[in-house]
Amino acid sequence: MTTALRVEGHPPVIGYGALWFGILAAPLAWSLLSIVNYALAAQSCGSEGMQLEHPLFSTVRIFAGVLTLIALIIAIAGLAAAIRNRLVANAAAVPHDAVWNRVHFMSLFGIVVSALFVNGIVLHGLGVIFIPLCR
Repeated sequence: MTTALRVEGHPPVIGYGALWFGILAAPLAWSLLSIVNYALAAQSCGSEGMQLEHPLFSTVRIFAGVLTLIALIIAIAGLAAAIRNRLVANAAAVPHDAVWNRVHFMSLFGIVVSALFVNGIVLHGLGVIFIPLCR
């Protein structure tokens, strides 16, 4: 079964992929952003907390900023998917049974989780812009 919520006689309403994308896109984007940005910053800083004379990447801030924007776009797409799932579940003419409750819970959980991680990615991006790299 590939659909989480289905109206009899109509095409699938909400698939499992859309539900899981709404829940997992933002946390995974934030996790990968944190790992990659930490590795980038480590390539430009020495062991004493001083910036290297010849870092591996000379444009660490620009690269980290671009990665932050990409992660933010992915997280906002996850938030939009979760909001769409919630709206579709509420508008579907199906009985409010266990299946509908699961879809409703997963879409609401996706909204909450995605919103929190969008906020985390924005704060992470502000740190990339305003905080010196090697501190």
